[in-house]
Amino acid sequence: MNVTLKTILESIITGVITTLIAAVLFFVPVLNTLVLLFPVPLIVLGVRRGTWSGVLGLITSSAMLGIVISPFLGLSVFSYNIILLLGLIGAFNKRLKANECIVISSASVLASILINFKIFEWIIGKSFFDFISENAYQFFTASPENTLALAQLYEKLGILDRVYSSEEFAQLAVNQLKILMPIVPSILLIFSIIVGLALFLLSRFVLKRLHVAVPFVPPFSNWALPRGTGRGFLLIMMIAVIGMFMGINNFDVVLYTITALFSFIFSIQGLATAAFFLKAGNLPQIVQILILVVVFTFMSAALSFVGVLEQIFNFRKAYLNRFRS
Repeated sequence: MNVTLKTILESIITGVITTLIAAVLFFVPVLNTLVLLFPVPLIVLGVRRGTWSGVLGLITSSAMLGIVISPFLGLSVFSYNIILLLGLIGAFNKRLKANECIVISSASVLASILINFKIFEWIIGKSFFDFISENAYQFFTASPENTLALAQLYEKLGILDRVYSSEEFAQLAVNQLKILMPIVPSILLIFSIIVGLALFLLSRFVLKRLHVAVPFVPPFSNWALPRGTGRGFLLIMMIAVIGMFMGINNFDVVLYTITALFSFIFSIQGLATAAFFLKAGNLPQIVQILILVVVFTFMSAALSFVGVLEQIFNFRKAYLNRFRS
């Protein structure tokens, strides 16, 4: 069989199978989060057979969803995945370092989300957040009896000071959504980093199993931020604080975003530091994992502090140097 024809068939089959698996996972609780890893087979295909083959697989998947379910869904799937597909395939093909691949992957996820928001606005005629607010209001006012019962429950629990009517409760819910708006950019940014990292690591794992050259990734316990990262964050935060106090529009959002990103990234470094010393203590691996999960879940602020201290004093390097000497 002609090599090009074989690759075309492989791309189409991969697109079809990936779509079917994603469709099944979507209806399984908990496992439906794995739908976010949908592009991994297409990334692997693109690295091995050429970028165009991965794109063809994505076109096949998008066309299937567009024909069977909704044209809007097909367009959304294509617009969400095409940038990160091209980004990660290019990163692997150019033999970029792991940190560079992660940055490209995370930035691609964020860009894809923002582009999808814009496409949604073009098609629906209103922003995604306005759409959510209006539907939330309609949801609570559509069944006044249920909303009143919910308001009474909240009043008994001390969450509300009195029992609100369905219209008042709906407006209260919308106002709460508006209050949360300043933290949306930080949520999107952290979400993009997590998904981008997962896409890179899983694609790398599969490619390595297929004997394709991939970037070196150090053990998690040895992972560290580049030197100077802390100073860069502090400088940006100082600029954001000055801008906020000067009354410049949206600088409060910038400050929230940078603070959340700062806390998240340094909590990961703190977690890596904790993993290093747990490993050095020769604890059973299952015990190490349980401790790390509990600490990250309930003490993320403490981990951020540990991550900052590690950035300043480099405890892991000092520990290794002590034993080498």
